[in-house]
Amino acid sequence: MQVKLVQTTPAEKTYAVVFLKGDEALSGMVEFARKYHANNAHFTAIGAVSSATLGWLDLSRKVYVEIPVREQAEVASLTGDIATFQGKPIIHMHAVLSKRDGTTVGGHIWELNVNPTLEFFVTVNSEPLRKRADDASGMRLIDPAL
Repeated sequence: MQVKLVQTTPAEKTYAVVFLKGDEALSGMVEFARKYHANNAHFTAIGAVSSATLGWLDLSRKVYVEIPVREQAEVASLTGDIATFQGKPIIHMHAVLSKRDGTTVGGHIWELNVNPTLEFFVTVNSEPLRKRADDASGMRLIDPAL
């Protein structure tokens, strides 16, 4: 992972966070959030992966159903946010991956194995955001009141 601060103001900082072949992006974003104190951020990214594991939320069972992608794919779209839960950063990101034949698959990201690169632009805001447990969905949701 390579990181460069590209803009800073009193209210926010913007970083370029670049992953290279062999990096795993979700764990890398957790590392970035810890190191750069990103307690409230949003991001976008593009690039490519050699494989990925996505998830689809089965709300009736309060569990994610795994969607494996075991081939090279373009990251056609990736968005997400960072907030904290019990003092630790939580990365929440979704992606649409484009396969060789042009078909796409999308969902919640569990794992992204980068090849050759995945380029994030991350905006970190000065005011922290926190999550709370939501019993109805089984998820951790951002709560602006916290």
